[in-house]
Amino acid sequence: MITDEFLTFACLQYTDQDCPERYAQGQAMLDQQPEHIGQDIYTASIIGDTDTVRYLLKQDPTLVGQKGGPRNWDPLLYLCYGRVISPVDDHNILETARVLLAEGADPNTNFTYPYGSIFTAVTGALGEGERGPVNQPPHQYSFELAKLLLDAGANPNDGQALYNCMLEASDETIKLLLSYGLNAEHKVNWVKNSQDGMLDFLLGYAVKRNFELRVVLLLEHGANPDSRDFYNHKSHYENAVAENNLQIADLLKQYSQIRKQATSEQSGNK
Repeated sequence: MITDEFLTFACLQYTDQDCPERYAQGQAMLDQQPEHIGQDIYTASIIGDTDTVRYLLKQDPTLVGQKGGPRNWDPLLYLCYGRVISPVDDHNILETARVLLAEGADPNTNFTYPYGSIFTAVTGALGEGERGPVNQPPHQYSFELAKLLLDAGANPNDGQALYNCMLEASDETIKLLLSYGLNAEHKVNWVKNSQDGMLDFLLGYAVKRNFELRVVLLLEHGANPDSRDFYNHKSHYENAVAENNLQIADLLKQYSQIRKQATSEQSGNK
């Protein structure tokens, strides 16, 4: 079936098959056979065919949350994980996303893999990951789409999106999610009942990669300089010294002292 084949090639899936060649196959199908694509809620959503999405939802409002297609996703997930661009001028991805959300699409919709990670609509919009931004690129409307979802109530503690972005030097995704409420109280969300702070998790990676500006950003927003690395369980200070990231080691000492002083003052005021 051409619809399922198109959706398979057109989407970022977070598997070892993600690559530009797959998206190019989806794009070629869209460019060469547009009359066969966009007639159902999933393909209409991924290509931004707002009029068709409105029409289909008017006929059956339950389609907004109905899972289907080769990935068994709802329409909003297909839209956010899509990596093709419609050749039709009046197609509009962002307007289509607004329509889906206004009609009741869940901004926190997600899928999971057996290893526990939660892949949300925000994750799909922002893209990137272990296979790098070439194989796992952001959506063409990455931040605009993510902001629409966050404005609609998506959880800013998006562990997979934060993990994906931390692998690269840019801090823009972290800043975006901080601006929508990500904070030091949030926990790693791919481990049930985890006590590991999300900002502390990010701090561990930033320390080892010598991302000094990110270290400052995270510490300024409440990451604990005395917490331990999620992976090797050493203190962040130990890891900084081991990697010869001595400026970061000094920063960790400074913020640790500030934190201890603040704790002492709070105790004295009780």
